[in-house]
Amino acid sequence: MSLLQFLAILLVAFGVTFLLTLFGLVLFPGFVSREKKVGQYRVDDIRQLPPTTTKLPALGGPAAALGISIALLAAHYAGLFETDFRWFLVPVWLFTLIGFIDDYLKFRRSSGLPERTRLNFILIGSLATAMVLYFRLGYNEPHRPLAYISYFLNPVVWFFVFNIFATGLTTVTVISVGFSDGVDGLLGGLWLIAATAYAVIGFMNEQWIGAGISASLAGSALAFLTFNAPSNWSSRRPRSERKARVYAGESGAMFVGAAFAMLSLLTLTEFHWFIIGGVFVLEGTTALYQAKIATPIFRRFLKLPRFASNVYVPHIEFPLPFLATPLHCHLDLLGVGRLTVVKMLYTLAAVFGALGVWILYVDEFAVKVFIYLLGIALMVLVWIAGAWTKTVFLAPEMGVEGPEQRITLYQGRPLRFGRFRFYWPREVLDVTMEEIQPMLDGLTGLTLWHPLMLQDAQVAIAQMYARTGRSEQALNRLNQIPQQSLMIRPQGWQLFQELQRKADAAGMQDEQYAVVNVPLSRS
Repeated sequence: MSLLQFLAILLVAFGVTFLLTLFGLVLFPGFVSREKKVGQYRVDDIRQLPPTTTKLPALGGPAAALGISIALLAAHYAGLFETDFRWFLVPVWLFTLIGFIDDYLKFRRSSGLPERTRLNFILIGSLATAMVLYFRLGYNEPHRPLAYISYFLNPVVWFFVFNIFATGLTTVTVISVGFSDGVDGLLGGLWLIAATAYAVIGFMNEQWIGAGISASLAGSALAFLTFNAPSNWSSRRPRSERKARVYAGESGAMFVGAAFAMLSLLTLTEFHWFIIGGVFVLEGTTALYQAKIATPIFRRFLKLPRFASNVYVPHIEFPLPFLATPLHCHLDLLGVGRLTVVKMLYTLAAVFGALGVWILYVDEFAVKVFIYLLGIALMVLVWIAGAWTKTVFLAPEMGVEGPEQRITLYQGRPLRFGRFRFYWPREVLDVTMEEIQPMLDGLTGLTLWHPLMLQDAQVAIAQMYARTGRSEQALNRLNQIPQQSLMIRPQGWQLFQELQRKADAAGMQDEQYAVVNVPLSRS
């Protein structure tokens, strides 16, 4: 394949995806999800807010699937490739259809496919992908390095091994990619970076089938990004300009996951995909561990002696590594701007992509293993950083001296390594060190420079405000704590009740100072 042919496929995929998305916006502007998701990072209610303020039409997936299909079929019929791409498109469209059914149900009602039904559909689609590869694309015989192991040369053994592995890889990829469609521009950028990495691999190894599919994926990703550009917009920042106009939806997320799973199997880079798609792996594994493994186990077996045994303890009190999952939700709750979140994950994806290409470029096995372990180490480092940035602490405002020095809420841990700080200011409080110094010992749970859970820090801040005569600020601070978390903290709950009684006695409006039952953030 020449570079000109590669660009031709890319441009066709871009043009078709762009035009179909544009037509979709004109014809189906109301195709938005009416699903209501609870959680501290999802405070929108589609029934109370105009849909376009929080939700976007889920048109990106079908448009992109049609874009790559037309581009690849056109290339095939133009004689650019001998390989018949129609069989590649079968599992891709199967997953697109599954995702579209989910999107349609969310459009028609407040929920999509049940979780178990959705998983069963994904497993069926993954098995179909394995069967297509085995029976139609020549993968009925073991390939390197498994071809060197005599055990796999048995046709029956290879049939089961290949189908189990391909089904598992496709299932994991589709689910993991689905978690990335939560912030404007995130999925599109990760999709483009991974497609670029595979395009480089295709040209390096003269795997023209991989290069052609990568070209179509890159073109459709570029078109999707023109309608789903990242910005700092969020429901909590209504004044920020939103650049995105469409979502990929479940159809888009499943289509992208299936395409990359199929591409990795076709190009014999199944193990390299876990490095190239490292951000997808992190998004999926963080959600799987925290929501489906750690939280259920902690709910059943974990005891927290600081709380009474007969009260319900919300999961945000558990020693989980992240404030919320998947990974981008944790960064969002840390107060990182959404545009910054996207840029951070783009950079991380580019590093993983470069590592994946590097693995295939070098010949020495020891170097390949080293690069692979380097990629895994980077994932572990990101995971550890999640736990380290979850905590907060209170300390005097740094860089300020004298009576104007105020108490500051910092995110992270009070540690420095050379010039690198493991913390950053989250909020400068309206309380000076001079005001609070005489009463530090009397504030329950308040220790400067000591890592705290955010809920404990909020109670301590409310105590500071209350003792310095700022009752309104203290009450507003307590209202920021989820009600279940506040009720299991006797000092905070008692202070809240006391301030509430004073507010009622003073004739304050109940609507402004009533208990706000903030929905618990989802794991």
